[in-house]
Parts: sequence; structure tokens; C-alpha cells
Amino acid sequence: MRLRTDFTWIELIVILAIIAVLTAFLYPAIQAARSVGDVRLREKPDERNRIFCEDGMSIICPSGWTVGFHTHPQSKLVLHSGNRYPSRIVIFSASAEEEGEIPVAFQDMIYQGKAFKPTVFQNEPAFESIVQDRRSNSLEDPSGVSGKLYFFREGNFYLIFYEFRRQAEVPENLPLFLESFRPPEIKSTQENATER
Repeated sequence: MRLRTDFTWIELIVILAIIAVLTAFLYPAIQAARSVGDVRLREKPDERNRIFCEDGMSIICPSGWTVGFHTHPQSKLVLHSGNRYPSRIVIFSASAEEEGEIPVAFQDMIYQGKAFKPTVFQNEPAFESIVQDRRSNSLEDPSGVSGKLYFFREGNFYLIFYEFRRQAEVPENLPLFLESFRPPEIKSTQENATER
């Protein structure tokens, strides 16, 4: 008995038709999954996506990301990508008792882990720590990159934490989104008197 090794034209057309139908059904779902929260931040910040918190600080939210919550009492704004492995940007703030002094509530977050290096943020001195060696074999907690940036403005301490899972490097446009941060506007004494 001889085995058949070639396909007829009809069989080949049927196989191609099945592949085409599967592709047509699956492609939109794959595209939708990719577009939920652009974790790679391919686009540049759009001022129309600026998010404000109650005390007036703001930042431009990446397209497809949403505002969330964080359990830390000093967290003010939380942005996350909303996909299976959400990337996030969390902004914390607290009053600094003295300029340049890290508030007690944040000392554990600053002094543990990787060392901070001096940097410049919005043309002012700041400190940043980037961790690129976060690795895990677990599908529930994939490897990624995270970082912390802290700085002082008008007597307040700010810490921006960012985390991007399943990525080896910080997205190229992340600094543009971080630079869009605005602290609450400090009103002059004369403006406050006028409002009263």
C-alpha cells in the first residue's frame, strides 16, 4: 500500500481558507489586547490627557491607561495600563520638614534597595534609581524594569515610582510623561487674601 504524499488543489484551498478564517477572527482580538494600555509608551504626551488629583498636582496620562488606587497613605496619583501585567506610575508626596530632608514615611522606600544617583528633573536637582534586573520565572510575576525618582518642590517631597513588566528597559518616551508632572500651584498671599 502506497502512502499519499501530495495535496490536491482542493485540499490546499480548504487549508488556506481555514487559516484565513482563523486569522480574520483572531487578529482583532490580538490587536485589542496589544492596544489596552500602551505599556511601551510609543506616543508622546498629549495635554488633553492631563489628570489632576484633589490637591491640584497633575500629570499627563498615557493613552489607554486609567487612574487607579494605591494603599500607601501618601499616594496621590496612580496610573496603570490595565492589561494582564499592568505597568504603573505612582506619585507620592508629603511635606518636607526641612528642604532636602526625606520625610520619615518614605525613608524605608528610599534607603532600601538600589542606590539613588543624582540627576536633573525639570531643570532641578533630583535623585533616581532604576532597577533592570528584576527577574522571575513565574508567569504571575514577570520580569521587568522599575524605578524611583524623588525631588523637592516648594517645601514638599515628591516620589514618582514607575514599573513596566515584561520589558528589559525603560520606555523611550517615559521621561516625557514624567516631565509633564506639575505640582499644585502655590498661591501668593495676596491671591489668598483676595479670595477671602
